[in-house]
Amino acid sequence: MRLVVTSIQATEKIERMGDLARHVAALARRQHPACAVAAALSGPFAEMGRLAVAAGYRLQEIIAAPIEVHFVEQDRADDRIDEVHREILDAVQDPASGCSVRDGVDAALLARFFERFADQAVSVTRRLDYVVTGAVPGRSSS
Repeated sequence: MRLVVTSIQATEKIERMGDLARHVAALARRQHPACAVAAALSGPFAEMGRLAVAAGYRLQEIIAAPIEVHFVEQDRADDRIDEVHREILDAVQDPASGCSVRDGVDAALLARFFERFADQAVSVTRRLDYVVTGAVPGRSSS
């Protein structure tokens, strides 16, 4: 029963990941041929993109072979995406960054899409952890 319910819930989360990826593509397409992010933010966005893609591939591995070590890795990677997300938001608010209002809005949206993508991957991972261990994620066993 856990597997059936988790599968239904995971399908919704994975579909949301696809929607978020589509939002990223649409924002990049609207800015084409220009870059979708300000030059000052290209480094953090490159890292955020790499981490989000890795989260997707890691989720694929977790679905194929749900073992506990993958669950911990996914959580750690999500923590780093959250840090980069905060760095980007701090940077667009800094007048010294040289970001226009439009650059700031696009960067905030794009960073949020990446951050939510990774959050969805973690959510599926936690649900699969529950299937494997029987422990409810986020609750101590004491």
